[in-house]
Amino acid sequence: MTWNILDLFLVLLSIYEQFIGLLSLNGPGISLSFMRTLRILKIAKVLRVVTILTLFAELRLIMNSLVGSIVSMFWSFVMLTLVFLLFGLVFAQGCGIYLAEHGEWLRSQHPDTHTEMLSSFGSVQLAMLSLLKTSTGGADWSGYFDSLVLAGSWYGACFILFIGFYQIAVINILTGIFV
Repeated sequence: MTWNILDLFLVLLSIYEQFIGLLSLNGPGISLSFMRTLRILKIAKVLRVVTILTLFAELRLIMNSLVGSIVSMFWSFVMLTLVFLLFGLVFAQGCGIYLAEHGEWLRSQHPDTHTEMLSSFGSVQLAMLSLLKTSTGGADWSGYFDSLVLAGSWYGACFILFIGFYQIAVINILTGIFV
């Protein structure tokens, strides 16, 4: 019954949108394109067919597993964001201090290294993105390590600690949650 009400609502919405479109041909017009997104709800009707068919038992199992793991996946992303934020703050602060003290010398002697340090750890957001790249295989972490060692050996050790912590602890914990 609720699907019939949804269909009726979508049809009436389409008729209303067409009517408004005809009235505003000569004027500036009213944009009702946001209402078109409600038509996506009709796709949910197709998913109902999948649950009815017994031929798709494996597909239903996979879909139920995905739906059941959404909450865990959300909190996993929150935890990953906090880990990236924590280490990103440390690395952005370290590079910021180093560039404030030695930025002119680095720019004149090693302009590529200066640019790489700024583009990798110039802000917390860039540092978090660099950490995401290194932890997921999007970029080789040795280049980022070389930039951080310039800021101090403590930052290099902290970066190796991050790589080890992420690869050993975080990935294993997340795998344990979802498997």
